[in-house]
Amino acid sequence: MAEWGRAAERIGPIKVMVVDDHPSVRERLGEWIADAADLELAGLAADAATALRLAREERPDIVLLDIQIPGLDPEHLPPGVRPGEQGGVQVTRALRARFPAVRIIWITGFGYARHAQALAKLRVDACLTKSASSREVVEAVRAVMRGRRLIAPEVTRELAEAKELLPDMPLTGKEELVLQGIADGLRNDAIGARMGISAEGVHFHQKSLFAKFRVTTRTELVVRVFKLGWFE
Repeated sequence: MAEWGRAAERIGPIKVMVVDDHPSVRERLGEWIADAADLELAGLAADAATALRLAREERPDIVLLDIQIPGLDPEHLPPGVRPGEQGGVQVTRALRARFPAVRIIWITGFGYARHAQALAKLRVDACLTKSASSREVVEAVRAVMRGRRLIAPEVTRELAEAKELLPDMPLTGKEELVLQGIADGLRNDAIGARMGISAEGVHFHQKSLFAKFRVTTRTELVVRVFKLGWFE
């Protein structure tokens, strides 16, 4: 049986699934794919759960994926998928685990620095910004299907500028959730109530965040992550 996503064994147009939670962006990307003679639109999704369901049903060759989509239910995560991560990263982890041959193109408006480690570890095939033209998107799809790896110049600059601000090690799922709570201005007891853990547990993860980001106060931590563009 031919392995899904292998360019040399695929017959017919390249099947591309589009995943974005903004209707206008999703429809525009879908139209660009559908208008290309050698590409086939394999479905549109607005959230992580729908994306994974469509991937199982439609078997796309390539997934054009916005990082910042609604994530999966934390009570029903596939193996290897972490709570607290943005939906696009969760989808990438799930696809890599179950369908390793599928090609993945990340496309987003900002925030690549937040996912620098995941980008490398998950072998994302291309990174584009939402300012990309129809020609750039379609050519990226074709290039990735030929086995090339592409990173837009804007993404390269963002990652280079953020290098000194990035944490020394990837964050755990719980650290991501604590960091979100800190960015929201919540006290430890409120963050703990949101996560279902004690305030002492939140403090433990906060200390780990301080160490990874090389800071000593909440204010320093918040300033750093906002400079990175991790939160709006």
